[in-house]
Amino acid sequence: MLKTSDVEFRTWHTKCGGHATVFLSGDVAAVKAAVDAVKENPPCEIVAAAVISAPSEETSRLVEEEEEKHHK
Repeated sequence: MLKTSDVEFRTWHTKCGGHATVFLSGDVAAVKAAVDAVKENPPCEIVAAAVISAPSEETSRLVEEEEEKHHK
């Protein structure tokens, strides 16, 4: 995913049952290409995938909080 286009891994968030959300940043086309690459050859089951082209301030704040938790 990170090698297919110019994107930056930001952080991840896990939920019960092994579900994980991965957060990337980059221009919209690059992020879409990275997500599409994983969907074409998934390392595990992918339940859903989404690219948010203009995240809200609340979404950005949540990503920053997750970064702080995982990258201290």
